[in-house]
Amino acid sequence: MTLALLRAARFEVLNQTKLTLISKEFVARARVPSMEEMHPHERWFGEWIQPKEDVPLLKLGVPATKSFADSQSLAMALNVMRNDNYLLALHPETRSISVVLHTDSGHKDIIKAILHAMRLDKELCSSHEENQPPSDSPTRIRWPSDPSLLQSRLASSRTWMHDNFPRFAAELDSMDWQSDAVFWGDSGNRVKWEREVEGDKDRQAGDAEELEPNPDKKNA
Repeated sequence: MTLALLRAARFEVLNQTKLTLISKEFVARARVPSMEEMHPHERWFGEWIQPKEDVPLLKLGVPATKSFADSQSLAMALNVMRNDNYLLALHPETRSISVVLHTDSGHKDIIKAILHAMRLDKELCSSHEENQPPSDSPTRIRWPSDPSLLQSRLASSRTWMHDNFPRFAAELDSMDWQSDAVFWGDSGNRVKWEREVEGDKDRQAGDAEELEPNPDKKNA
C-alpha cells in the first residue's frame, strides 16, 4: 500500500488529533472542516497536531483521583455535569482538561466531551484576555483561576455544546468522518457516580466516595 493510500484510508477515522482539531474549527467557525482542510494542521499522517496549533492539552479516561485536586473541584464538575456521561476536570495552571468517563459512556459521549472542552477553552481564554491590560508583547494564553468563573464557564460551554451537538454530529456524517467510533489512546479508566434525582436539585455532590472505579471497562 502506498503512503497516499495509507493516508486516505486512515484520514476518515476520528482519532485524538482529528477530533480535537475538528472541534476547534467548529467552535471557531461553526462548521466541520473537510478532510483536505485538515492536512495543514496535522503531521505524520494525522497522528499528531502541528506545534503551531493553539489548543489545550486534553487527557481522556483519567482516573478521578488523579483528575480532581480536591473535593471543591469535584463538586464543581458534578454540579454541572452529574447527568452526563463524562466530567471535565480543569487545570488552569497548565491549560489542560482531564476527561473522566462514566461506565455508561460511549463514543458519542467522547465526542461531546471534546466539543465541550474546546468550547470551554475558548470561553476561558476570552475571559482571561478581557481582564488583561493592553500589551505590545505577546503573552502565553492562560485561563482565569477564580472558581466561580470556572464553574460559570463550565456551565455555559455545556449549554452551548448541547445546543450545537446535533448539527455538529450531522456535519461530521455529511463530511464523511467516521463518527461511529473514536480512537483515542486513553488510560481506559471508567467510573460511576450517582445521577441527580428529580426533586433533589439542591444536593451538594462533592463526596469522592460516589466515584466508583470500574477497571474492567477499558474501551469506549
